[in-house]
Amino acid sequence: MKAVYCPIDTSQNFVQANKQLKDLKPRCLVVPEQYTIPPPLHPSRTDLVIDQDSKLFTCRRGDVITLPVRRKFERMEFHPELAASLVPIEIKPGIAGATVTGSLCVKNNKCILSPVDGASQLLPLSSRKRKCDSNVPKHPSSYTWGTVDVGEFVQKLSQAGISDVKVEERQSDHIIHLQNEDTIIQMEGRATHIMCNSDEQLRKTLKDILLQCLSKF
Repeated sequence: MKAVYCPIDTSQNFVQANKQLKDLKPRCLVVPEQYTIPPPLHPSRTDLVIDQDSKLFTCRRGDVITLPVRRKFERMEFHPELAASLVPIEIKPGIAGATVTGSLCVKNNKCILSPVDGASQLLPLSSRKRKCDSNVPKHPSSYTWGTVDVGEFVQKLSQAGISDVKVEERQSDHIIHLQNEDTIIQMEGRATHIMCNSDEQLRKTLKDILLQCLSKF
């Protein structure tokens, strides 16, 4: 995939923007939804919108959209403590491999693989000390799988003291709005997105409730 950076002057009007986009000929274009609708006071002014022949995607605040970009590989960052614990074994001359067990955190399109013992991640690297503790699990006690039942998820939210939950069912996903917590949860077929304004404690609570709704083996 080739990425081209073409800064757009924000002082441009719609006529100039449409002309520039026509010259750039993008395969797909992502714009705010209000740029594709005439102003409410001038509904007949169709010249005040972005009008392109390319595939157009609109977005609103809090939306998670799927773009036609196919990736076969994902870049992942290893936590230094986990990387230091790996013991590669030579498989054949010039090639070595090692098994890895860790906790994967995916947030803001960034993947970080950390040790299973997540308690040490709260401390800075300079203050961490390795301790031999037989109670620390080296492997996950179980693996989760399956899809989340929205009704069960909402019920468990209520049991956890999270009320005023609004569920919006759409064609391909569900939007769950926690109005008191100002949080939006989008549930798709293979992914769940939580937008809670950097409230890590709430994010962890929602994650634990979500895991309770999945099957385990």
